[in-house]
Amino acid sequence: MKLIKFSLTPPIVAISALFVSLCACGATKRYVSTDGSYGADVEGAKCYTTLQDAIKACVAGDTVWVKDGFECTPEDGVDTTDSDTSTIRIPAQITLRGETGNWQTGPIIRGRWDGDTLATAVGPNAARCLYITTKNTKVIGFRLLNGATVSGENGGGVYAGGRAVVTNCFIANCAASYGGGASLKSASLYSSVVSNCYCSSQASGVYWPSKTVDTLIIHNSGGPAWNYSGNSS
Repeated sequence: MKLIKFSLTPPIVAISALFVSLCACGATKRYVSTDGSYGADVEGAKCYTTLQDAIKACVAGDTVWVKDGFECTPEDGVDTTDSDTSTIRIPAQITLRGETGNWQTGPIIRGRWDGDTLATAVGPNAARCLYITTKNTKVIGFRLLNGATVSGENGGGVYAGGRAVVTNCFIANCAASYGGGASLKSASLYSSVVSNCYCSSQASGVYWPSKTVDTLIIHNSGGPAWNYSGNSS
């Protein structure tokens, strides 16, 4: 299965006032960019060049702003706290925010396939893009690409629980046994796109969502449809 390029119009580009206010409430704002500079408007604030380092420095309530154009991959280091591997893990209740909140231009968190094709992506050397372990975490305006899990695990692009909210994100070319694009146990997905993802068992698009709103789930493939699968016809 070949990778697909997208030029879709976002279902909702603007972030609602609710999510903007949630981003603004962090105790500390931290910044991430490729070159360690975020702009004159935050001059003097610490700017990280590694996203996981910025996240590890956070406590509950903090906000991490990530520059559009930034990209992190498993080669930058992965988290192996749990039974499988993720490029980025969020262990504290924070807001992770792309610079503009637009999934078409947002920063990229890239995972890793085990095999050379999407259908063989699941395996022992795979890495999902993003793993969220804490309640009420917010992720806004990211592109989650080429993630996968070990066999039997959920959410190749993102695994989220505990009433987390993922919004204005683009999840593509990801694979898992369950929920090729996303697994959202008690979490919600808003105004996003989940496309060209694959599952070997159930739910090629989205598995176990608490709520899915204004989200395009399209061109996904694999095992039997279940729970917002979004299998292509």
